Amino acid sequence: MCVVETLHAIVAADVSSRGWTIASALLSVLAGIALLAYPGIGLVTLTFILGIWLVVYGVIAAIRAIQMRPHAVAAPAGQAGPAPA
Repeated sequence: MCVVETLHAIVAADVSSRGWTIASALLSVLAGIALLAYPGIGLVTLTFILGIWLVVYGVIAAIRAIQMRPHAVAAPAGQAGPAPA
């Protein structure tokens, strides 16, 4: 899935958050390379890289949420949750 999203972000110019998608994919590839390069300490290496990746991903998600906030539509006062099924 990550490969498909990355290729789509590289090829299609109209993809939103194109740079962030490519950056996320590159971090995932670096994690895989590190795991293959150091199989003896793979768990420790993967733990550190996954931790760094999750911090970066969290920052990216927060930035995207802040950027999208002005575009959010306010819910009516009587509707304080998801729509009933």
